[in-house]
Amino acid sequence: MSIVFCGALSCGDDEPPELPLPVPPNLGHASGAPSPAPTSGVDAWPAPPDPPFPPDAPDATAPRSAPDLDERQPLELSAFHVADEAGFGHPSLTVRAKALVVQDLDSANYVQAKALCRVGTRTLADTGYINADPAHALGDLHPGDVASLSGSLFTQGLEPEHGPCQFEFRLAAGASAASVPLGEICWSEGMVREGRCVPSIAATPPPHGGPPLLVHDLGIREAQGFAAQGSLQADYVIEVREPPDSSSRLTLKAVCLVGETRFAAVRTATLTAGPFRFESGESLYRSANLFYDPVYEFESPPQQCELEVALWRRAGGRTGQDEKVELARACYRRPATTPGRCEQAATTASIAAQEALKLGRVVIEVVEPFGSKGQRYHLKLTADATVLEPVDPFTSLTASVTCKVGKAAIVDTAYLNGVDLFYLEAQETARLSSTAFTSGMEDVPHNCEVTFVAGRRFAPMDAAQVELEHYCLRRGKTSVGKC
Repeated sequence: MSIVFCGALSCGDDEPPELPLPVPPNLGHASGAPSPAPTSGVDAWPAPPDPPFPPDAPDATAPRSAPDLDERQPLELSAFHVADEAGFGHPSLTVRAKALVVQDLDSANYVQAKALCRVGTRTLADTGYINADPAHALGDLHPGDVASLSGSLFTQGLEPEHGPCQFEFRLAAGASAASVPLGEICWSEGMVREGRCVPSIAATPPPHGGPPLLVHDLGIREAQGFAAQGSLQADYVIEVREPPDSSSRLTLKAVCLVGETRFAAVRTATLTAGPFRFESGESLYRSANLFYDPVYEFESPPQQCELEVALWRRAGGRTGQDEKVELARACYRRPATTPGRCEQAATTASIAAQEALKLGRVVIEVVEPFGSKGQRYHLKLTADATVLEPVDPFTSLTASVTCKVGKAAIVDTAYLNGVDLFYLEAQETARLSSTAFTSGMEDVPHNCEVTFVAGRRFAPMDAAQVELEHYCLRRGKTSVGKC
C-alpha cells in the first residue's frame, strides 16, 4: 500500500514541496563548535526575506477538515505549532499538532517525530513522542475524530541561537520497527510550512574509518537549580560516524575526589530512535546530573574529577556481556575541563587476592515513611563500597538484616542500589543504598544486625557469596561487629 503525505492544498504522488530558508552566515568555527549569534556589525545575521517561504507553500498551521482526508493515510496531522521552551535546566522545543483520525487505530499506536536542527556547522538530531491528550488516546478515537498532540524534543539541550529545524513524523506501534510516514514540516523564524526545508537539512557523512562515535565539547560544571547542592552537571555532543544499533548505550562515568575517597558516578544514555535512525554525520546533545541523589550528602560539589565516555554494544556469543569502546576521557579541575586523564597519585593500598570489595562509611538508621509517623518504621542502609579489583557485571552488594522488635526477631534482605560495581576500576568507590522492611515494622527495633554480602544478585542458595562485614545498630548508634 502506497502512503503519501497530503498537503492542505494538494494531494497526490508528487514529492512534498521544499521550502527555501535563509541561511545565516558565520554559523560555526572550522572546529565545528557553534558560534554565538552576532548582534551587530558586518557579521550580524541579515533579516530574512519577506516572506521566507514561497507564496504557494502550504501553511502547516491550518487545521484539516473532513474533505481534506486521504483514506490511504491512517492519521492526518495539521495545525502545527513549534516553539522554543526554556525547559527545566535546558532549552528545548515543544511541538503541538491536531490529529484527524482516518482509520481505526490500536491503543499501541503513537506518533513520534525526528527533528534535525542546524546548530553552527552541525546537524543536531533528536527524536521524541508527540502524545495525545490522555483523555483522548489514539486507540479510543474513531474516523473523523480530532485529537490534540503535544511533545518535546531536545529535552537534554539545544543551542538557543539555533537555525531552522526540519521535522519528520511517523505513526508507529509498540516496539515494532514498522511505521507509517505522516509527513514533514519546516520551522524557521517562527513560521511553519509543510515539506522539507530548502536546502533540505541533512548531515554530511564523515569519512569512513575511526571510532563509531566521536565526542565533542565534553565539559563539567557545578549544577544549578532546585536541590542541586553538592552535584555536578556534565554536557557533551556525540557525532555519529557509524549509525548505532538500538541495543547500544552510552555511559558517562565521573570519578571524583572527595576528601581521600574517589567516588564514582555513572549515567547511562540510550541511542534508540524509535521508528527512525540516527544517521552518519548527525550530532546528539547529551547531558547528565552527577551526585544529585541526596544519598551522597556532599556539602559542596567535587573539585576534581576524571571523566570517561564509553559506548557499550552487544558482544558476539552468549556471554551476556557487552563490548566496551572508550570514546573520550577528560579531567576536570574546577573550573576547567581538559582532554585526557588526570594525573593520579600512586596508590599504596594493599589488596588481598581473595577480596574484590571493601566497605567504608556505613550508615544504618531507623526512619519513618512519609505519612506514617509513629506507626510504621523502615531501616535505611547506606554503604560506600570500594572495588579492589574489577568485578563481573553480575556482582552486587546485598544486606541480610535481623531486627529485634519486642520479643520477636524479624528478618529481611535488602539489595543495595546505585552505580553498578562492574563499571568501577580498582580503588574507585560507589555509594550504595537500600531500605529494609519496606512493609514497615510496628515498633522501633531494640537492635538490628546487618551482614553485608558480595556476590551475584538473586543467585541460588548454594552460589558463592563473600561476607564482608557485620554491623550492629543499637540505640541509634552503629558499630562494627555482631550485636
